[in-house]
Amino acid sequence: APLLASGLLTTPNDAGLTGEASPTAWTVPAGVKFGSLDKLKRLSLDNNNDDDNNDQGNYDDQDTVAPQVIIATQAIGLNFADIFSVLGLYNAANQVRGSANGPFVPGLEFSGTVVVEDPNDKNFSMGDKVLGFTRFGAYSDCVKARPAYLLPLPDNWTFFEGASFIVQALTAWHGLVEVGRMPNLTNKTERPYVVVVHSAAGGVGLWASEIAARRGAIVIGIVGDDPQKQKAFLERILHLSPRSRCLIRGVEASFGSRLAECLLQIHRDNSDIKVPQDYTSLAELATAGL
Repeated sequence: APLLASGLLTTPNDAGLTGEASPTAWTVPAGVKFGSLDKLKRLSLDNNNDDDNNDQGNYDDQDTVAPQVIIATQAIGLNFADIFSVLGLYNAANQVRGSANGPFVPGLEFSGTVVVEDPNDKNFSMGDKVLGFTRFGAYSDCVKARPAYLLPLPDNWTFFEGASFIVQALTAWHGLVEVGRMPNLTNKTERPYVVVVHSAAGGVGLWASEIAARRGAIVIGIVGDDPQKQKAFLERILHLSPRSRCLIRGVEASFGSRLAECLLQIHRDNSDIKVPQDYTSLAELATAGL
């Protein structure tokens, strides 16, 4: 099961869909500029959906281009991007909101229960438990989402776990596989390779380490000196890649040389790995995050 996100917010069950109250969302109101977290106000969705900036998150949005279902949220993920959005530091949020400063509902991931199904979609039905991604708008009692952005919630996952999966895991996958073009060596005869993951005990770091391990890599996980962080990494990775190991970041001045020695030791212990010629340069690259 995935680790939880940095934090999670829970929302009322089926609020506004039983006739008891109008659904609400945490909103930066129209005309209010981004800049601080106290700009967020809990407002009725009826009052903040006059524009289409939150094309997935607005309950009353009349988008008929693609099938959409409505989900009563049970948990929503809290990520750095959500905070940066409200502070005005996230370019994607600035582009979505535009110069008109319409109402803006943050939030990229959620989990919940389908309460309105789309008659043209056969994948999700009333009462299904799902997790999903939205281009903002998740901090809401209910979210309208295209079926392509939803997944069934696994039977052994809680709503909290479902709401903390997509952003972290997709970030790791995008960086390693889509951008980094990491090959999959699990069923091939090529020599294994080494992947260095910084902040390897964090949410994205753990997913990056697991993806690399599952694709045949030996992972060096850079972690802090907290034993719990080391334990989290090792328990997650060693059964997938027994030759992987932790490296405590420690004193910055000596980190490059210690990383070079760690790389050298891995190559000494594993004759099937091609040995680079210059470990100092390799460590410098890894230290720089390249």
